[in-house]
This record gives sequence, C-alpha cells and structure tokens, in this order.
Amino acid sequence: RAMTALGGINSPAGSCVWHVVGLQYSVREWAMRLGWGGRPVHGSQAQGILVAGLGLLAAHYGYERPYQMQRS
Repeated sequence: RAMTALGGINSPAGSCVWHVVGLQYSVREWAMRLGWGGRPVHGSQAQGILVAGLGLLAAHYGYERPYQMQRS
C-alpha cells in the first residue's frame, strides 16, 4: 500500500524511497546509479524527491505536520 501511495516503483518518489529507505542506498547513490527511469538525477533534486516521498507517506498514514502555522 505504501508503494501504491507513492505512485509505484517506477515513479520518482517510489523508486527513491524504495532504494534509499528500503534498501539503504544513499541518496547520492540512488541519484547517480539509478535515478528516475535509469536516468541520473541531480543531487538536490534527489533530496527533494526523497522529502516529497516521505511527506506522501506521512500523509498516507495519517501523520499531521508537527506544527500548524497560525494566520495573523
């Protein structure tokens, strides 16, 4: 279910989370060796993909943001 929430193993977030969190690759290693669809991804983009994927999982499992911004 988690991989479906991320868009599957062939999606950027799914691939990144699977390899970095699941298989314990470094973000850099995933970005350079595997990337998205076999194409290398720039390091800062890879970090963003990982953060976005983790955010999707947090939302999927019902975790809320640790703080709520208040409007003035």
